[in-house]
Amino acid sequence: MTTYTMSTDSVASGTIQQQDGSSVISVDALPIDDFLNGLSLDSSNALLHMTIDDSYIVTDEDLDGDGVNDSYVPNNTPLSSLVIDVYGDGSLLYTLEAQNPNQNQLSTDNQVSGNVSRFNGNYNILDSEGNQVGTLGGNLFLSSDGDFAVDENKVVDEQSNGGFVLDDLAVCYLHGTRIMTSRGDVRVEDLREGDLVVCRFGGLRPVRWIARQTLSGLRARGQEAIRFASGSIGENTPREPLLVSPGHSMLIGETLVLASDLVNGITITREKARTKWEYYQIDLGVHDLVLAEGTWSESFADCRDFRDRFDNVEEYRALFPDEVAPETPRLCAPRPAGGAAFHTALEHTVFRRVILTP
Repeated sequence: MTTYTMSTDSVASGTIQQQDGSSVISVDALPIDDFLNGLSLDSSNALLHMTIDDSYIVTDEDLDGDGVNDSYVPNNTPLSSLVIDVYGDGSLLYTLEAQNPNQNQLSTDNQVSGNVSRFNGNYNILDSEGNQVGTLGGNLFLSSDGDFAVDENKVVDEQSNGGFVLDDLAVCYLHGTRIMTSRGDVRVEDLREGDLVVCRFGGLRPVRWIARQTLSGLRARGQEAIRFASGSIGENTPREPLLVSPGHSMLIGETLVLASDLVNGITITREKARTKWEYYQIDLGVHDLVLAEGTWSESFADCRDFRDRFDNVEEYRALFPDEVAPETPRLCAPRPAGGAAFHTALEHTVFRRVILTP
C-alpha cells in the first residue's frame, strides 16, 4: 500500500467545460474545507491521506519525455482508504466511506486525466467512533499538481494513456543552493537573467531564465530532496551539503546520474517528507553543468512540454514567445539508465561512502 498526502484544497466540486481546445474545471466549492469550516474547525493545515494498493500504480512509462518514468494510476483505480487529517498531525481524523463500495474509485476519461481525476461515487464522513457527521457528493475532482481555488479554473493536462499522474519528479535545486557565478557564489533563488554562471563546457554562460517549482500537498510526495554530504562525490565535492530534487542529474566521472539513483543511505540520503518543497532550475539556453556547492550539476534541458511543470512558465513564454522545444532533451553528457557506465558511477559514490564512513 502507498499513501499519498495532499492538502484538502486538492479536492473540489465543479463542472467541466471546453476552452481553447482543452478541458477546464470550473470550481464551485472546496467541499472538505467547507465541511471543516461548518464545524468551526481551522482547515488551513488540513490534509487528505489517500491510500492505493501498489499493484495499481504504474511506473514504467515516461509520460512527458524527460527521460524519467512517472507514476500514474489507470482509470477506475480502487481506493483503499481516504482520511481527513484536520490539523496535519493525526490528532483529529475523519474517514471518508464510500456510500457504494463499488464506486470507491478514481476515474479518468476523455475529459479528465493527467493532473486531474474524478471520484466515482459519493462519501459519508465518519468521526473516530464511526458516526456519520457529513457527506461529500456531486462532481468531485482530485488535483495532483496544485490546489483548486473557488471561482477559478484549472486546465486539465490530458495524457494520451488516460492515466492520473501521481508523481512527476522535479529536476531542480532546493531553495538556498549556492551556484558559482562570475561574482562568486549566489543562492539559486537570487540569480537573475543575464547573470554569468560558471559552466563546465561553456565557460561563463548568461542565465536566460530561472524556473520555479513549488510542490505541495499530493505533489510533494516523492519529491523529497536528495542530500549529498560534503565529499560524497569527490574530494571536497561538494564543499558543503548539496540538496537537489530526486530527478536532478549529477555528474559522476563523465556520466550524468539521477540523484535518486545515487542514494546510499549514508553519505547520499533522502530527506524526510515535507508538505512543501521549493525548487529552482537554471535555463542557459543549452544543457550544461554548473558548480552547485562546488560540484558539477546540470542546468535545464528542455523537451516537448516539459517546461510547463514550472510555476512561472508564462514568464518564459512572454520572454521567448516563438521558441519551440525539441522532441527529446539534448544533453551535454550521457545519462544512461543502466549498463557499465551507470554502474561505474554508482560504484564511485559507494567508494566515497566507504572512505567517509568511520
